[in-house]
Amino acid sequence: MSTQILDFLDEIQGRIPENKIPDFFPALNQAIRAISRRLYKLDSGLVKGNLSIPIYAEDSYAAATIAFVDGGPDAADTITDSAVQFVVEGFSAGMAITTTCTGNTGPFRITAVAAGTITLHAEDSVVAQAVGSSYTITSDDEYGYLPDDFGGLVENEKPYVDGYTYGLLPLPSQETKLKYTSAGVPNWYQIKGSRFYVTPPTSADITIRGDYWQRTVRKTKVSEYLPFNGVFDDVIGELVVRILDKGIAEAGAELDNFIASVVDPIVQKQGQKAPVHMPCGINWGF
Repeated sequence: MSTQILDFLDEIQGRIPENKIPDFFPALNQAIRAISRRLYKLDSGLVKGNLSIPIYAEDSYAAATIAFVDGGPDAADTITDSAVQFVVEGFSAGMAITTTCTGNTGPFRITAVAAGTITLHAEDSVVAQAVGSSYTITSDDEYGYLPDDFGGLVENEKPYVDGYTYGLLPLPSQETKLKYTSAGVPNWYQIKGSRFYVTPPTSADITIRGDYWQRTVRKTKVSEYLPFNGVFDDVIGELVVRILDKGIAEAGAELDNFIASVVDPIVQKQGQKAPVHMPCGINWGF
């Protein structure tokens, strides 16, 4: 059970000088990152996540009822349809789309869909365009979006298409990509920035699965929760107190030794890996 930062702060507040309270969140984030680095080194499942990347087959919707709405500084930009056909046409959250509207070609990332409104990702913006001309919206069949906390794929574990029994391989060359332009079942993948690309493009809606390393997400609010499922709350508390007392530069080596002494024994009890291969028996007649 994860602990809310407000409750965590209540527990250790008596050990923190009042003049150090403004430095609480920087110290907390330092402590979480330090533990996360140790867990990564130990190959712990506590810093692994499960991929779930939807990639959608290409689909298009053309209408003269489509408009583009600039939400301003305080709201997400949207694409609207007075014919309220977005859900019927199969648009979904997480989908990558492009359009034929000049100045609003995209690509865009959908965060929410209602019958008459597509809400775009906070980083996407459109130029206001009223209803009047016919525009086409097309979903992209080549890529989906990585999780926000993606830190890299787990070594020796291939991502795969949900429902299939083989792993995807890294794209060997640009020549391979150019040979497989027609949609089908993906065999290869590429990671570019925040996107996960597949080759060939997918001919059906798919979900990419697999394990990945989770980056620590910076904490800024007392309403958020501590990571690691409550396993290291006491360790985080001790680290925060020591960092606020001595500073991260002075306490650096001491903190590393402390983390190793308390984190390693717990991780070793968390789970043991099975051998990669075991013989069925000994062939004494060989």
